[in-house]
Amino acid sequence: MRYWFLLFGLSGLLPGQGAGDLFNRAPAGVEEAARARVTQYFTFQMEGKFRQAEALVCEAGRDAYYDMEKTRWRSFEIIKTSFEDDFQTAKVVVLLGTTMNTPQGALDANYPYVSTWKLEGGNWCFFIDPVRALSRETPFGTMNAGPGDGRGGAGGGSPFVSQEQVLASLKKGVRASTQEVLLSSYEKSSAQVEIVNNLNGQIEMQVTHAPRKGLSVKLERPALGPNSSTMLRLDYEPPDPSAKDELDLVIRISPSGQTIPVKVNFSVPPSVMEKIPEALRKQQKQ
Repeated sequence: MRYWFLLFGLSGLLPGQGAGDLFNRAPAGVEEAARARVTQYFTFQMEGKFRQAEALVCEAGRDAYYDMEKTRWRSFEIIKTSFEDDFQTAKVVVLLGTTMNTPQGALDANYPYVSTWKLEGGNWCFFIDPVRALSRETPFGTMNAGPGDGRGGAGGGSPFVSQEQVLASLKKGVRASTQEVLLSSYEKSSAQVEIVNNLNGQIEMQVTHAPRKGLSVKLERPALGPNSSTMLRLDYEPPDPSAKDELDLVIRISPSGQTIPVKVNFSVPPSVMEKIPEALRKQQKQ
């Protein structure tokens, strides 16, 4: 089972760190009490005890919590806690673990999530903002719930990323510099396509295409690390100078299941070009 960290832009989700934290230290016992409630809440979620978890939600947000889709998280970890409003509000960054089903099989994933907690009646409670319940900033940008759907998988102040949204984002995470290249049908030629992995996890690639005599297609690095790039190189030595049909390549990305099509065109030999009417010849050059 593969393990995938969905930490896109995590630094942008974290509350400010640095020298300012020295002036944000909670009085003795405050942070411990907040962390204990956070632990209790997400432990209930992990165990599927959603009714018990509701008791830890702030009173004003319980209706929203009731309507939310609940997720039984595989794991959770508190990453950071910071305080606001004279220690009446806490921002707690947690890493929530789940398992997604992808075309390549089960994929373990960790979601960074910024939860908000309020001190009410002497106890910390999970704050759900009804106004922001339909959208939130996530590692993938702003995510919005569908029409009439204010649910949130984390059961938090705003909806969390659904499995479908995660997969859609993963399938856009790898880019090719071009999806069309030109080779010569009558003389030796080559072309390159840069492939960029914008994800914060390693990917593996495989190129498939129909056989073509004289054509070599090679990835410089079939396994590509996070936020890095490689080249797909095409070398063609035609067996004869005749015109050639176009060829379709497919770059398959694992574990996301993304596919990137690349069309290979072949320039027409001069001897053939001379026999083509001028109007069509101009189209060929374009």
